[in-house]
Amino acid sequence: MDIKLVMSKQLYTPKQFASMIDRSVRTLQKWDVEGSFKAHRNPKNRRYYTHDQYLEYLGIKADSDKKTVVYCRVSSAGQKNDLTSRLSSWLKSSLKERLSFKALVKGFDHQQVNPAYTSQICPDCDFVDASNRCSRNKDKFVCRHCKIEGDSDVFAAINLKARYADSDITRYTPYRAVKAILLARFHRRLETEKSGTVSGRIPDTQQNLSTGLGQSESEYQKI
Repeated sequence: MDIKLVMSKQLYTPKQFASMIDRSVRTLQKWDVEGSFKAHRNPKNRRYYTHDQYLEYLGIKADSDKKTVVYCRVSSAGQKNDLTSRLSSWLKSSLKERLSFKALVKGFDHQQVNPAYTSQICPDCDFVDASNRCSRNKDKFVCRHCKIEGDSDVFAAINLKARYADSDITRYTPYRAVKAILLARFHRRLETEKSGTVSGRIPDTQQNLSTGLGQSESEYQKI
């Protein structure tokens, strides 16, 4: 499937939320510490705010049914054929138009996110590697680090939802930069947990960590 969808509450980074309410990030941090306007925390202990909090700040009663559809555009190596590529582009454009129409009619938001490596990241331990997706069955995901197993599409949807609130990776962040960010996070996690190497192998060399060149163009296109 070319475009993956996942439903979630609309989320904002501290920088985004501060801009929306015309305050500084420092002020938001102060409010959070004081407890006068608490921020939410994701599993990585990063602050984020919801659309309901924005409405609360404005003195508007929140609509509990308001949702956000998060989606992304991805291409596979099999779409190199010109006709296939044009057909895929048409389908993506058509689906995007229908999504926009449905959002208007049903009253939900829709946001496009950066898809890089979302089908290769373990949502439990952050380990990213193309081999997490089984070579014989691409629908199956088995993390090479923590050994968690699951459906590849389900894990990708979980990662897309997390990507929506990721202040470090925007929609336009180059995929090499995304890889470098993900590797740095995983290495920091390893250092924190003092877990050493991964099953006797180092997930990526220091060179890969600094350049983000952990996989080929064709592997990236199979995200």
